[in-house]
Amino acid sequence: MSQRPWRIPTLSHPTTYRFSALSSSSIRRRYRIHKHKHTHTRTHLLLLRRAATMANSKAIPRERRAVLQKLYDDLCVWLNFDSETKHFVRQFLDSDFVRPFFREYRRDYLEAAAEIEDVDCGALQQWCRATDAFALSAYAGSAAPDKRGWTALDHAARFLVRVLRFSWKNDGEWTHGRFDPDADQECESESEFFQAWSVLRYLQAEWEAANLDQWDVGHLGQRFAKMES
Repeated sequence: MSQRPWRIPTLSHPTTYRFSALSSSSIRRRYRIHKHKHTHTRTHLLLLRRAATMANSKAIPRERRAVLQKLYDDLCVWLNFDSETKHFVRQFLDSDFVRPFFREYRRDYLEAAAEIEDVDCGALQQWCRATDAFALSAYAGSAAPDKRGWTALDHAARFLVRVLRFSWKNDGEWTHGRFDPDADQECESESEFFQAWSVLRYLQAEWEAANLDQWDVGHLGQRFAKMES
């Protein structure tokens, strides 16, 4: 598979949420990108408008875009992108490594549930441990399972499992190859899990901004901020 410009660096300390930023030169080497001039704020707001058109039936209201911009910037930090490379995060979110799996999550959960829940990362990780989620065909299989009676955790687990497994098998952005938090001396398994969860929660926030009358992502912003501190 050809190299993609948005390759996500592996994080080293997920349990403490402290990650050292790569230098600009090392990022350019790893991502095989050239130095460009970018008007980042304007570009990101334009990308938010395009994201709303692609992923939602409604446009994101103008007054909510600034909040999403902050969440996007926080997500970029969480994925270890700096100001010179964070525009690639949008490309990654729209790629085949993420978008098809979120499309299923959106269709079968966000657009179908009577009430949308905020799935906590810790609760989701515990659920995946308890259910051996990465070995369950209902979560890992490509065929759509019977989802009657599914909870928010079920839908989120299927997204996480399929996104990570697809990446592992197709030279994607996450390459650890297994979910083994109990034997994860280098913290790679936890890093990938937390990163994939943050991607899911950001995309859900985008959808909610375009489709819900009552919208409050302050708790998510606090969660992202906590991970950076």
